[in-house]
Amino acid sequence: MAAATPRPARVPTGLVLAAALLMMGLTGAALAQECSNPCGCAYGVDFGEALCGYANTTLDEILSQSQPDFAAALTIYTNGKNAFRDDLKTPRTMSGVAKRNYGAEGYYKLASTHYGREFYLDSFLGAALRGDGDFAGKCCGVRAEAAKAGARWFSAVYSIHEVDAGVCFATGCNNRTINFPLAGEEVLHGMALMSGADPGPAATANPFTLFSASNAAARYLCNMKKKDTLAPLNADAINVWKLAAAEAAAGNLDGLRGHYADLEKSLAARFMQYSLIEARAAAQKLKTKELEAADACRSPCVREAQQAAAHMYWRAAEPIVARDYPDQAAQVKSILAMPAPDKKAYKELSKAYKAIVEAMGLEPKKSLKKCK
Repeated sequence: MAAATPRPARVPTGLVLAAALLMMGLTGAALAQECSNPCGCAYGVDFGEALCGYANTTLDEILSQSQPDFAAALTIYTNGKNAFRDDLKTPRTMSGVAKRNYGAEGYYKLASTHYGREFYLDSFLGAALRGDGDFAGKCCGVRAEAAKAGARWFSAVYSIHEVDAGVCFATGCNNRTINFPLAGEEVLHGMALMSGADPGPAATANPFTLFSASNAAARYLCNMKKKDTLAPLNADAINVWKLAAAEAAAGNLDGLRGHYADLEKSLAARFMQYSLIEARAAAQKLKTKELEAADACRSPCVREAQQAAAHMYWRAAEPIVARDYPDQAAQVKSILAMPAPDKKAYKELSKAYKAIVEAMGLEPKKSLKKCK
């Protein structure tokens, strides 16, 4: 997160940045040049700062989920490993973000209103790792699957927080001094968190992406195109991100608001997709082979763990959906609250998600692909 006080604009400045991003948003062209900082170039633009400080948070998110036990995962969550601030010494930790409430910003304000209390992601992700709060006394598998879902939620919320910071630099909210070039930069920080790097020939940052890397780790390859380095919805989101950054840098607030709405839809649809995958698995009859393949943590509660993951993924999308489609949100919440979901419940959930996605103006076939 950028400091509340204005700092000197980095190179390129607002209009140059806006022009470059708009050109690439429309043409997909890559501009070849030397970078002023390691990991300082993305999508062919030199942003004058090391974007890996943000993008590498994705590495810590993935690393936390590959640890052998909760204690080791908590160490990554609390202390960090790969992501650092501008001084390259101070860790940019997951817990540092998860334990803060950016209450004046869009998503945090919306989530706090929806949940009836100040929104802290630590109450979900941190609680799953520690085994407290809603996860006190829960099966190891429930905690593990909820933590995996919470880690993805963390990356998405952190990225939208950076966009919200950009909105505040563009509009003066949250006691920020209006600074359009800096607004464009903040939006790009969010893009760095979501994409991890430029996937094209001018790539200089790390090769991981939030959705492609974490999808591969979780075998969620069903809703990715084999040719793409990014999942289809994420690829669309990255393009919107570039356009949003350009509008912010140029001071076009109407354009920024429009792209922000598109990013919200992309986030909600992505997490409904995750939820649907887990809900489908939870509705199946548990087979002996699947039980034998489960590790010691998950084997006592395979279906319960999958249902917990489906619910956690939904909670990421829930504040956005409940604001615009309260009846459908209530229906989804009721279905996911069922103690023993079956195929009928899965079909009802699928229909509910499809209706929400259609109401958002998205195409369900692209947004909610079935995973078989």
